[in-house]
Parts: sequence; C-alpha cells; structure tokens
Amino acid sequence: MKIRPMLGVALLALSVITSGCFGRSEAQEAVPIRTPRPTFTPTPPQPATPEAPAASQPAVENAAPVVEAQPVPEQPAPAEQAAAQPAEEAAAAPQTAIAVINEDLINIRRGPGLQYPVLKLGMRGDQYTLIGRSADDEWWQICCIEELPGWITQQYVDADGPVDGIAVADPDAEVQALVVAPPTPEPAATA
Repeated sequence: MKIRPMLGVALLALSVITSGCFGRSEAQEAVPIRTPRPTFTPTPPQPATPEAPAASQPAVENAAPVVEAQPVPEQPAPAEQAAAQPAEEAAAAPQTAIAVINEDLINIRRGPGLQYPVLKLGMRGDQYTLIGRSADDEWWQICCIEELPGWITQQYVDADGPVDGIAVADPDAEVQALVVAPPTPEPAATA
C-alpha cells in the first residue's frame, strides 16, 4: 500500500522535471526600426585648413632658378561679360525660405488655426515658399494654393533658408482683402 502513494509522488516529480525540457521556445519577432527622415538643416562651413609656412619646407641644394611668368590680363569677350552679370545678380539676390512637408497627409488651412477651413491636403515632399508666420510661431504662411496663401502648422514642415527674417502675417487682413464688394447697379438710360 505504501507503493501507490510513492508512485504518485514519483510521477508528479517526473512530470515537473520533464515539463521544462520539451517546452516550445518561440522566436521573438524583430521590431522594425523607423528610418530617420532627412533634415534640411544646412551644414556649417568647414574652417579652412592652414597651409604650412614656406620656411618649414626643406631647402633643395643646387636647384635651378625658377622664372615666373607675368600674367597677362585678358579682357573677357562681351558675351562672357553679359553671361557673368546675371549669375552675379542671382548670387546677390536673397534666398527665399522653403517649406517642405514632412508627413503623409497634412491640412493646409485658410488661416493659422484649426477653426479655419481646409484649402488643400498637402503630401509628403510638397514644397512651398514661406511668406509669413503666426504671432505664436506655431504656423507658417505659405504661398500659394490656387493663388491664395495657406497656413500649415510648423511641426509638419521642414523649413529651409532664411526663416529668421520672415515677418508675422495677419490672417484677418487677408480675409478682408478677399471680400468682394457687390457690383454697383448701372443707371438706367433715359430717352
């Protein structure tokens, strides 16, 4: 009679020991890592590397004297001068600030706030010229959606160019400018 309880304890111990041996081990799935988006931040200019002074270069004995040719000033042809002037003017022209949408679908609105109607849906990569900003620096005014300025929140835009000089725009002034006065009736002709 004592064998039966001992047999039960032995079977229980055997099942506990072997339960860990034949268990399934599930492979963990790799979690995809989100690719970072490129930014449109200009890279800082690299400092010029200083050249070694001529005194540190070893002297060459019995070197032949070097005769340097005198440069002859050349007058550029008139066509070259004309082509060079627009390039210089373009380089001197101020850069415009550009807004590039960095999300898939973004509402471009009539004014700087959610209460304004949507003019268009902006797509990732769409580029617009920055023409103004809101007083709280949360919205950019962009040009142009069907010849109208639009507004987009700054968190969905990568700005490139001289954004520090962009002035605060008044959205209410634009709405008043768009209100069209009713046509005046023409006087009736009398006979």
